[in-house]
Amino acid sequence: MVKQNKLLNMTGIKTNSLVLLLLFISTSIVHAQNTTISVEGTGEISEKPDVGFLNITVETRDPKFGGAITQLNTKTDSLYAILSELGFEKEKIKTSDFNVRENFVFSNDTRSNDGFIGVQRIEAEFPFSKEQLGTIINRFADGGTSAQFDFRFGLSEGKLKELKKELIKEAIQDATSKAELIAQNTGKTLGEIEEITYSKADRLPGVMLRGTSVGYGSSQGQSAGFEIKSIDLTDTILIKWRVE
Repeated sequence: MVKQNKLLNMTGIKTNSLVLLLLFISTSIVHAQNTTISVEGTGEISEKPDVGFLNITVETRDPKFGGAITQLNTKTDSLYAILSELGFEKEKIKTSDFNVRENFVFSNDTRSNDGFIGVQRIEAEFPFSKEQLGTIINRFADGGTSAQFDFRFGLSEGKLKELKKELIKEAIQDATSKAELIAQNTGKTLGEIEEITYSKADRLPGVMLRGTSVGYGSSQGQSAGFEIKSIDLTDTILIKWRVE
C-alpha cells in the first residue's frame, strides 16, 4: 500500500512537471512571436529669422597709445548715438572685442613702430524685419561714420523653444506613420510602445547665418533689396513598438 502511494506521488510529480514544462514552452513560443520594430522619425521646419545682429568694427590710428583709445571712445560714442536713434535697446548693445596694439611697418627689411592701432567690435541685436534692416543700412550709408559693419541673422530663444515643440511632434508623427506602414505591409499589428529614445533635448543650435557684408558706410547697398535665407531645423526621435 505504501509503495503504491509512493508510485502515485511520483507519477503526480512527473505530471505536474510535464504540465509546467508545456506551459513554459507555450509561453516562450508566444513571447517569441511578439517581435519589435524600431523606427526613427524626423521633424523638419524651415523658418525665417526673427532676430538680426548688427556687427560693427571701429578702427583708429594714432602716434600715441592714449590717443588711439581716445579716438575709439569718440567714435563709439557717436555709434551709440546712432544706434539709439535707430531704436536699439541699450542692453542689446555689447562690445565683443577691444584692443590697442603697436602698429609695426616694414621698410627695407627693417621693422619700425608707426604708432598704435585701436580696434573695437560692437554687436547690437534687433528684432528682424526687412524694413528695419533697410533703415539701418540707409542710416549708415548716409555717412557720418567710417565703421565697417555686417549682419548676422538667427532665431530668438523664444522662437527656438516654440519650433522645438513642433519638431518633436512632427518627428513622432513621422515615426508612427512609418511604423504603421511597415506593420501593414508585413501582416503585423502595431502594438504598444516599448521604448522611446530622444537625445537632442538640449542640442538645438542657436542658429546664426552670416549676412551680406555692407562695407564702409558708403553708398553701397542703400536698401535691403536682398532676401534673407530661411533657417532649416531638423530633429529626430527613435521609437520601438511591439508588433504581433
